[in-house]
Amino acid sequence: MIKDLLVLRTNISSKYWEEKFEDLKDNFHIIVISDERENKVGFSKYTKIKFDIDSISSLNLMTCDDMQWRFGDYALYLADVCSPSYRYIWLIEPDVYFNKIEPKDFFSLYESIDTDLLTSYFEPSDKAWPWHSYKNELNVDIVYKSFFPLLRVSQKAINIIYADRVLLKTLANDESFFASRLIENKLTYETFDCHPDISYNKNTFSFRLPHFSKFVRGNSNIYHPVFHDLNGYINHLIKRESWKKIIKRIFGINNVD
Repeated sequence: MIKDLLVLRTNISSKYWEEKFEDLKDNFHIIVISDERENKVGFSKYTKIKFDIDSISSLNLMTCDDMQWRFGDYALYLADVCSPSYRYIWLIEPDVYFNKIEPKDFFSLYESIDTDLLTSYFEPSDKAWPWHSYKNELNVDIVYKSFFPLLRVSQKAINIIYADRVLLKTLANDESFFASRLIENKLTYETFDCHPDISYNKNTFSFRLPHFSKFVRGNSNIYHPVFHDLNGYINHLIKRESWKKIIKRIFGINNVD
């Protein structure tokens, strides 16, 4: 049986994912796409590819100062180049946390769902979304968006959308580019909540509302962003002013980002 790829895109070390990889290494080819401009990320047991100007330039892709943050889809193209045959790539960020289910069991739930993209919050964007302004560069009639911390992509979709990235030369981010070009190329998608046993929402799995792993008590299966050290959690609250979202949740206001 062909193994799928499990790709961690990270700029930090993660004891949590080091431990999870031990449970996953017999079922997946594991690749770490590392941004090590500021920190060494570890993961010495696994294939590690640097996410830097040299590696991206070798793929004939645009570079910019914030590309490691802006272009998460680049991790898919880097992993594809050095990989054995596979059906899908699971792409994960280090601050994704699984609750009441192990990652291996979560991934296995979607074995029978044959689609080019599995993701969350896939929808047309409105004009208020900052990345909507790249509509002309995306060469689409409608700008779509999805959420990038956790997704599964077919090799077919990666090859097609990589070619679009090389051709279009746009600074549109991963969430706008990949979703919009997926629809433009008539590829297929599903969201994780298509499986009845999986739950999540913007209060648990979102862009800016943070969680401290020791405080996670809800019923959702996937959380983001999650911090395993208190200092990291507090820094996020202060530097990104995400404390405002915590206050809103205390007063029962649902997160919407």
